[in-house]
Amino acid sequence: MTDETGGGFLFPMDNIEEPGTHDVSPSSIARGCISETLFKLECLKRGLMPFEPSHHDTKCDLVLLSGKGALIAIQVKRAYWDSGRWAISSHAGRDSEKYRSYTAKDFHFLAAHIPEGDVFCFWPVEFIAGRKKLSWRSGISPANNWEDLER
Repeated sequence: MTDETGGGFLFPMDNIEEPGTHDVSPSSIARGCISETLFKLECLKRGLMPFEPSHHDTKCDLVLLSGKGALIAIQVKRAYWDSGRWAISSHAGRDSEKYRSYTAKDFHFLAAHIPEGDVFCFWPVEFIAGRKKLSWRSGISPANNWEDLER
């Protein structure tokens, strides 16, 4: 395979698929990244400044600078529908035997993203600390309770 100028490519192109021929459904990691990006966008719309840690050796995904000048550590999770309820895994990592539950020292708020409707629900870390899973019914739990971040 050569480029349009007739020259060669810098790397082998034999295993590269043509556009539109591969599965484009996002992995769970990609879906989580989408939720984090949507959260950052919503923060900016609301006048909150999001900052990202420079490495992944932390339990918070973002730190917000609130309108009052406070720093707020946030863990973002994408919610999933589970037997008539919204749910999130409220522990660090994927394998609950291998990873630990969050503690009150890990961050200030957990932001659960419900993709249908781009709704975020916030819980203080004290509410979810020690739990492996958090589930709730629509209309019963907080939804778009951004004001809780400013308290």
